Formats: sequence, structure tokens, C-alpha cells
Amino acid sequence: MKLYITLFALIISQLLNGQTEGTPDIIRGNESFTLMVKVEDADTNMPIDGTEVYLYQTQYDQLIGSESSLNGYVSFAIDPFTEYEIRTCNTEYFKNGLSIYECNEGNEILCTFGASNYSFVAGGGKDKPNAILKATLKLSPMKIGSVYELSNVYYDLDKSNLRQESKAELDELVSIMQRNESIIIELSSHTDSRASNRYNMKLSQDRALSCHDYLIASGISANRIIPKGYGELRLANHCDDGIDCSESLHQKNRRTEIEILEYEPLACQPSLDIDFKVKDLKGDYDDMPTEE
Repeated sequence: MKLYITLFALIISQLLNGQTEGTPDIIRGNESFTLMVKVEDADTNMPIDGTEVYLYQTQYDQLIGSESSLNGYVSFAIDPFTEYEIRTCNTEYFKNGLSIYECNEGNEILCTFGASNYSFVAGGGKDKPNAILKATLKLSPMKIGSVYELSNVYYDLDKSNLRQESKAELDELVSIMQRNESIIIELSSHTDSRASNRYNMKLSQDRALSCHDYLIASGISANRIIPKGYGELRLANHCDDGIDCSESLHQKNRRTEIEILEYEPLACQPSLDIDFKVKDLKGDYDDMPTEE
């Protein structure tokens, strides 16, 4: 498939001149859609320039194009009958990505999974302006001092041994550290404010050591990981001793994080890797276990 780069001004013109919603049958009359991807800093929501964005055809994992973001944007012409994978590379950010798949939901021919938000503007059919799929990807900073929460590392009540879902999250961290051999991290565990300070400090240290031991067993050198338990010293919210909080607020404090202590950026290369896979965000903290 021949790849076209669509000028931002042309896209805006299309949006302002005659694009309407329509049924899938009408929309499919067009031979190509325009895909716009915006990359933003997950902490500041600011657009990121100079991010390499790779476009793959899903069926064959075939790289069919790449562009570097300008004002946070890249754009590609895509086939409405083809599914795609998008991947990013920026030496100061974790890799991220999204999938573009056929969904036929309402007026949408293509949908996305992994974008922080997206929109679909129907083109109106053959000989009409291209339909436009716009998706935003948020990238988490990856540089010295960056802190990243391991979102699925949880423990049973009063326990420090890892659950199976926690191991899956740590496996992703193993892959990141294998690809980036210069990374040295502090791996920290935190508790909520319930129970005594002394008890929480020991519990959090034991949990950090559980993660540390799992990474070592997976082939990561011990000198690249510093395990540290902080107990309730670094609460993420106002739920301190004596404060009445919901279980979901307490859960936000029971977290595991990594901080990058040393890191030498690697040159970007096309890859389907994602540093941390996109999670299903439909669940909420109320489903999480409690601890004392």
C-alpha cells in the first residue's frame, strides 16, 4: 500500500468542508482514510516533537511507514479495509502503541484500542473528503528521576508474596530492562496508613524484596535493582492516620513503583515492542483487596 503524508492544513480543510456522518455502507465508498496520531507527555499533556511513530499492517506485522512528530502530530493515509498497529519511539519516553481495528459501530468503520482518546469523522462516501480517525497517545517519561507505577502489582492481605497478575506486570519490566541494559532502578513498595508505622515499613520492604527476587530470577542483575520499602511515608493522597477514607482511596497508597536512577538512551529502531501493555481500565479500585 502506498503511503501518503497528509498536510495538517489539508486535514483541517477537509474537516470544515462537507464531512458528515453516514452509515458504514456510505463511508466505505471512499478508498482511503486519514489517520492522525497525536503524542502527548502523560504528565504535562503537552505535545511531544521528534517522536518516531511507526505504522504496521496488523495481519503480517509489516512496517509500512514511519514519521516523526511535529507539534505532536503525525498523519498517514490508511486503507479502511486494513487493520493497523501504531508504535512509538522517543529516547526520553517509554514505548507506547495502539491498535486500529474494524468495528462498524454506528458511523465508525475503524476503532482504536490503547489511545487515551480518539474520534472518527465520517467522510460521506465515494468522491467525498476522506474520513479521519484521530487518536492520542500519552507517553510516560523515561529519564533519570522518572517514577512509574507498576499498576498491577498487588498483594493479598498481610502478605508479601507475589500474585500471578503481579508476575505478568514484572515480566514486562524484565523485557524493558533487557532491551535497555543501562537502566538501574529503585523498586519501591508502599502501604496505606493503617497499622503501625513499624509494621508497614517491614511489610513494604518484604514486598519490594519479593519483586527484587523475581526480577533476579528472571535474569536481571542484582546490581541494577535497589529494593526499598517506604511503608506509609509517601502517601499518594490525604488518607493519613485517623482520616476516614474509602477503600479505593486507601488502595491508591498501596502501590509499587520504579524510579530510574541511571539510564543511557538507545537510538530508535522500528519495533512492535510496547514497554507496558495497555490495560483494560473498566475496573475500579473497589475491586482491589484490603489490608491492615
